[in-house]
Amino acid sequence: MKLVSDKELKSMELEILLDIDRFCSEHNLCFFLASGTLLGAIRHKGFIPWDDDIDVMMPRPDFDRFMKEYNSNRYILNYPGKSGYYQSIGKLANKDTVLIQRTPLADEPIGVHVDILPIDGEPDDAGDFKKHMKTLEKLHKHTLLVRHLKFKTMSIRTALSCIWHWKTYISYIALNLEETYTKIDEIVHRYAYSESFWVGYISMLRYGLKQRHRRVLFEDTIGVEFEGHTFPAPKGYDEYLRNLFGDYLQLPPLEKRVSHHVWTAYWK
Repeated sequence: MKLVSDKELKSMELEILLDIDRFCSEHNLCFFLASGTLLGAIRHKGFIPWDDDIDVMMPRPDFDRFMKEYNSNRYILNYPGKSGYYQSIGKLANKDTVLIQRTPLADEPIGVHVDILPIDGEPDDAGDFKKHMKTLEKLHKHTLLVRHLKFKTMSIRTALSCIWHWKTYISYIALNLEETYTKIDEIVHRYAYSESFWVGYISMLRYGLKQRHRRVLFEDTIGVEFEGHTFPAPKGYDEYLRNLFGDYLQLPPLEKRVSHHVWTAYWK
């Protein structure tokens, strides 16, 4: 298979993002640029130079509608609960490519894609929020263990980590991947987005306890430039980005300006 170049990768992701924007506009769905993509838009007006992925986020009601209603002849939507797909987020993927990953996310390789992240409600009490996240952390560690076993990608280091943290896994040892993700889905739906003061992207623990934002940050949108196009961002983006990255306008040290991906993209 032929490698997908960095330029081709970014071009495909941008096309997928434009299609998400089109569909959401036509169906009155709310979405925002998220995490590093939003940071790139604010700081660089496009991709972070040493990064090459796109993330968007949607309030849970809009996310659930998008997963049910989106259709396309160009792209494949991978959604929570889809047979053979083992993630609690959406991935809208190019049909003509595949990503080869160290630990696969699905039975069949997923193509170059854009991540679609749900924003869920959270408990009001900070202590309850930490317990909520601890439960999700245990479930996600369990999914990683089962994926390693299923796809035979277990390393000695991972095996030793599982042995050391055996108490984390023992509670859910009887659950298979599908059952574990069903459990995660039930937990993240416990607190209704529209009724919660605190919200965040908690389905995959990205940024951990930093994913605790005031819902008011997402109640209005503004347009921001990304690679020559205008996309929606939460009006409270400054507080959101500071929660995740601190002084996000400050460039990181040179040694940290690297991609953290563990996959390689190929044309089919």
